[in-house]
Amino acid sequence: MGCLATRYVITHYHEEELREHGVRGSIVCCCILMWTYTRSNKEKEEQCAREGIDESMKDRYRDLADKSPLFR
Repeated sequence: MGCLATRYVITHYHEEELREHGVRGSIVCCCILMWTYTRSNKEKEEQCAREGIDESMKDRYRDLADKSPLFR
């Protein structure tokens, strides 16, 4: 996602100041997304450990898609 934003900013704006802001902004966005996904995965792992959910129960949670505790 950050690569796409950076590419857009670099190709569409030729002023150095705008380009720097775009690169910084995309780096910040990537860091926020990585933190969010890591936190979400930890919460799902804790839920699986607490409720005794493992890969053998995959069929029970198939309809939940990304809401499934087994989705990472």
